[in-house]
Amino acid sequence: MLKTLFDQISKGPYLLGDKPYAVDLLWGMSLKWCRMFGLFDSNPAVDAYIERITSRPAFIRTEERDQVLADQQAALQSQES
Repeated sequence: MLKTLFDQISKGPYLLGDKPYAVDLLWGMSLKWCRMFGLFDSNPAVDAYIERITSRPAFIRTEERDQVLADQQAALQSQES
């Protein structure tokens, strides 16, 4: 499956061509996590794809909001203990 995905990524800037779609956000985040956990070796085409996705302003805003929610959840849990 990864070979098929990586082959598609290497064909163009995004999975379905020149424009990003929701599938790119899904795979960009999934591949970022997989790479963080060492589930596949670094690959220049995939690394560039992950960078294209994760450097998008909407992606950055979403990660910032996720961090705020995670911080709030941690604060609530520490108050409960």
